[in-house]
Amino acid sequence: MNTQPRFTAQAVQQHLARLASVFLQRYAAGDRTFSKAVFNNGRLQVVAPNLSYVNFSHQTLSRISLAGGILEHACLQACDLSYSDLSKVNLRSANLQQANLSYVNLSGADLTGANLAGADLANANLQGAKVSVAALQSAVLFETVLPDGRVSG
Repeated sequence: MNTQPRFTAQAVQQHLARLASVFLQRYAAGDRTFSKAVFNNGRLQVVAPNLSYVNFSHQTLSRISLAGGILEHACLQACDLSYSDLSKVNLRSANLQQANLSYVNLSGADLTGANLAGADLANANLQGAKVSVAALQSAVLFETVLPDGRVSG
């Protein structure tokens, strides 16, 4: 019985770097929506991107749509995601420290364990999002729709 790991840590890191590179090239070429349509058993399904563990720190990705995507454990530190659609995105344990999330739709997103220290959430929509009060206390809030629907001052 072979007990060797199927993938080495280095191979996984190389794959993630290639994935990030292709993604950034598509963004630079003008793509803003990163879901795809597939036929499965004769039915059309929209598949959201899985970008878990990807590193987009210090990148400008404004006005992007990653709705329903998976960005679990992603590094989005100081990333500009302003005016983006991140509704229903899995951002569990993601690093969003100092990220520009102004005017972002995060409704229904899962931000459990996410680092929001210094993140700009001005005019963002967090209605129905899963996020701790402590995480929001370290973020910049202005006219932000909070998870319970109230608007911050």
